[in-house]
Amino acid sequence: MLDQSTRDQDFPSLGERVYLNTAAEGIPPLAVGAAFQQYFQDKLLGMDGRKLHEAQWDAAKDLLAQMYGLSSDEVSICSCSSEAFNLAYQALQLKAGDEIIVSDLDFPASYTFGLQQSCPATVKVWKSRDWELHLDDLQSLLSDKTRVVSISLVSFFNGYKIPLQDVIQTIRANSSALIALDVTQA
Repeated sequence: MLDQSTRDQDFPSLGERVYLNTAAEGIPPLAVGAAFQQYFQDKLLGMDGRKLHEAQWDAAKDLLAQMYGLSSDEVSICSCSSEAFNLAYQALQLKAGDEIIVSDLDFPASYTFGLQQSCPATVKVWKSRDWELHLDDLQSLLSDKTRVVSISLVSFFNGYKIPLQDVIQTIRANSSALIALDVTQA
């Protein structure tokens, strides 16, 4: 359970400070430093260390699977959200006539694949009004051609948090599109 004592243990550099810039330059908990140290020690073993690294990787996948009610075979770990989005878009094998919906409040890396000349899909932008995204605007963009709706739970731009369940319901009522959710800022 997260509480003040675990905060003090995990983040001793914060002391009495409140640090809000975690998405751009997050302060890692001490456990991250310990994990890096373990990784370094394993690397010192050469090829023998690879087995230890793979065991840690598998344990992380198992933990994520358990958290989300999945099997570990359904979990992939990528180096960053940009890599994950690009892999998802490539796996869909988008073609001419397909549509991607992105929001103007999202971090650009989540939809750069759709903007590449090699991507034949049409990109539609869910435009914010008064710094918020409105469901009726999303609904008007959705169609049976929509293959992906790429959105951020919390905008990097202004901190706006989407009403996720309402967004999912709106998408599901109007499309069978993949929902690509970036939770980096959340």
